[in-house]
Amino acid sequence: MLKITAAVLAVLAAAIPGSAFGLTYGNATCGQLVDEVVNTKKLFDKLAADISRQGEQPATRQEIVQLSLLTQRHDRAFAMLAIKCPETLSNIDFN
Repeated sequence: MLKITAAVLAVLAAAIPGSAFGLTYGNATCGQLVDEVVNTKKLFDKLAADISRQGEQPATRQEIVQLSLLTQRHDRAFAMLAIKCPETLSNIDFN
């Protein structure tokens, strides 16, 4: 759980607009947008699976926030991808 949380936080910190590593979706290439869409989905799936392994213990507030932030990032990247590179949408491989 701690490794996944640290990985998610590191990825989220890297994507903060204005940071040295931030991905500005408006300037991103189609490949970068596809990578962002796929990576955020994979991170979301990993975190959701980790939460579900906790059994009947409810998700913590931090976990819910992480899922929400990943969803927002995924949605923004997907929307920009649909605008800039609509032809790539049918070719995305989430595996």
